[in-house]
Amino acid sequence: MKAKKLKAMLGTILISTILLASMTTYAYTDSTMRQDKKIIFNTSCDDDENLYVPNKPSKPEKPELPNCPIFPNKPNVPDKPEVPEGPEVPSKPVSHLPYIKGYEDGTFRAERPLTREEMATMIARLLLNGAEPDEEASFEDIAPTRYSNKYIGYLEKRGIVSGYSDGTFRPYESVTRSEFASMIIKVEAIQGKAAKRIAPYEDKYLTRVEAVLALNEVFGRECSDAHIPNLFSDLDESNSAYNDILFAAVEHTHNQ
Repeated sequence: MKAKKLKAMLGTILISTILLASMTTYAYTDSTMRQDKKIIFNTSCDDDENLYVPNKPSKPEKPELPNCPIFPNKPNVPDKPEVPEGPEVPSKPVSHLPYIKGYEDGTFRAERPLTREEMATMIARLLLNGAEPDEEASFEDIAPTRYSNKYIGYLEKRGIVSGYSDGTFRPYESVTRSEFASMIIKVEAIQGKAAKRIAPYEDKYLTRVEAVLALNEVFGRECSDAHIPNLFSDLDESNSAYNDILFAAVEHTHNQ
């Protein structure tokens, strides 16, 4: 009985030995132990005492940073289109009639004092712009056949000129600057314009050239070089009012 148990025990040991033998790990030339063709561990030693040191994991490489995206160039801002120039407006010819005249001897006499009759005639001609007046003056010293009669009558009816208490107009008397300024204010009121400020001069008599300069400005007569023929023997280009006088005294057409 004992012999059978011993025999069975030996058989068990033998079988276990065979099984263990089938699981034996083998050393390979690369110093690794493999079982069932699987790497189990590394038997290499990294120290003098041959202590087992497991494989050290390698440090992972730093991942490459992705390239920065390339931003597209900003589109060029289109230039503002040039505004086409409008067609050039052709100059408009303007005709001017004379409102002052010279004397029978061919002179203008620019520095001569202006008379009341001349003043009224000049202003009326500018307001009428070529039309003929039909109102007659009521003053006893203005003859019905006098060239200035209807011009004075035109201004009289509009309150621009007045006579004296004795019923006279005194056409041959010289005009003072204050009298002229008073008439200009009345003219501009009729035209609906703001009254121009008259420069403060000593209240002396107004000359013919001073009247021309003032009236050209009040009535907007631009005195450009229009090549107007000079009709006066006592006037030349050395006179600073040369163009103004010709614009006032000679009929002409020019581009404005």
